[in-house]
Amino acid sequence: MDMCLNCTETTKDSASKASPNSLFYCTERENFKWIFNEDGNDYSWNILVIIRSVASPCIVLLNTLAIITMQNTNIFRKKWTILLSSMAVTDLLIGVLDIPATVTVDVLIVYRVSFPYICRLDWASFCLSNILLACSVYHLTAIALERYVAIRRWMDYQVIARRSRLRKLAAWLWTIFTACPAFIMQDLRVSRKAVKAWMLSELVVITGCLILILYFYLVVLLEVRKSKIADIRRFNVLITKKAEFKIATTTALLSFVAFFSFLPAGTAFIFVDIFPVIQTNQYFIFRSTQSLAQLNSLLNPILYCFRNPQFWKVLKEMVGIKGNTGFQPWLKRTRHNQEKITNYSLKDKRRVEKHKNLSKSKSFSEGFLSDPNRKMEMLPRRSLSCPIPRSEARATFIDGQKQQAH
Repeated sequence: MDMCLNCTETTKDSASKASPNSLFYCTERENFKWIFNEDGNDYSWNILVIIRSVASPCIVLLNTLAIITMQNTNIFRKKWTILLSSMAVTDLLIGVLDIPATVTVDVLIVYRVSFPYICRLDWASFCLSNILLACSVYHLTAIALERYVAIRRWMDYQVIARRSRLRKLAAWLWTIFTACPAFIMQDLRVSRKAVKAWMLSELVVITGCLILILYFYLVVLLEVRKSKIADIRRFNVLITKKAEFKIATTTALLSFVAFFSFLPAGTAFIFVDIFPVIQTNQYFIFRSTQSLAQLNSLLNPILYCFRNPQFWKVLKEMVGIKGNTGFQPWLKRTRHNQEKITNYSLKDKRRVEKHKNLSKSKSFSEGFLSDPNRKMEMLPRRSLSCPIPRSEARATFIDGQKQQAH
């Protein structure tokens, strides 16, 4: 790929004064141009670089913890977490590969470093970013479809949920089928119109997936609102409905965040050749919308933690943060015992040691009564004789009266 670095062009500002700018572009991507001011005040680019540099390790850390928690904990080793863990892998790859590559390209260009392979690095980061972001959208679509089925056909959900692994595989295969051919055609020197047409078709598919996500969750929310508690006769069905509604709400938040993250990038790609405002700041607008889509990988694990208290609890235990143990149920406070909980454990230890030191020659009753912590009222009252039949009791009573008379 050929490149033009530190080329100058003359532009006119609002005051109609000519000012030279530094221009950089690659021949393979002439529609995206880097235009910088000669005074070097590229604060907006530096802000983007700093934000993504901070976000990348956070994305790696949070998604790694999410994957480990969902794979190594029995509580979350469920059918509905298969797609979530697969999407977490995609977000992890974005934090490990995609963001560092784009940040490296931006730093080299902003500081005017003449690196011979900068165009190839930029093209590789562009391809990788499109593939991973498209894969994330397809995973969100599969998750939304699963939640839709769980609410509308909840009786058959256990059977349908077994196909989660197939849907995960389908999301990755569909990504390879839709995203990779455009970049292969670009490397094979196919006409740019054909490459752009394929990219537009891919963008239409992604937009359709986002619309489907909104439709699925809209139907889910309306369906749950229509269902009344009085119409549900079985209590366990009510619990299932509430649990599925909570999961649907969580994934709906994920999908809405993804929708507003990916929508600006698609809009900028469609209207880049139409509006002159976008043409003058093509690459900065593209990088801004791409960064917004990349930050979606940071929001996903955060929503997992805060929307699911059980997940947050397991995650804190894995990290080593111990929460408050709280009130122990076997230590009950009564009107006569208002000491602290630590005093209870100390008293129990002393009582056990005292029982161990009792002489073996003592009988059970002596040892029982010698304990000052126990009272006679605590002894159970049990009848020592079997119940006597009524006829035998009457005969015994008459014999006793006769003996008293004599």
